[in-house]
Amino acid sequence: MERNPADLASELLGALETAGERGLSLSEQLDHFGRNVPATRLRAARKELEEAGLAVSSSERRAGAGRPATVTRSTRWCPGDRQGS
Repeated sequence: MERNPADLASELLGALETAGERGLSLSEQLDHFGRNVPATRLRAARKELEEAGLAVSSSERRAGAGRPATVTRSTRWCPGDRQGS
């Protein structure tokens, strides 16, 4: 059964809030949904949260070698980006 977009965004926001300051990489977001959500739908949910001021994404290095990861955090954990503060 396919999740509706609002439920997907809501569940993603919950996962981001649970992750706290660390946030979730794109791969970790896919893992959260058991890799059962197409990347395009996850991207749309993330964009919805970002446009609403509820999440922010940035490119950063994490432990280990490799290219930087795109990490998304709830604005609850990004005081400088929080709306209305």
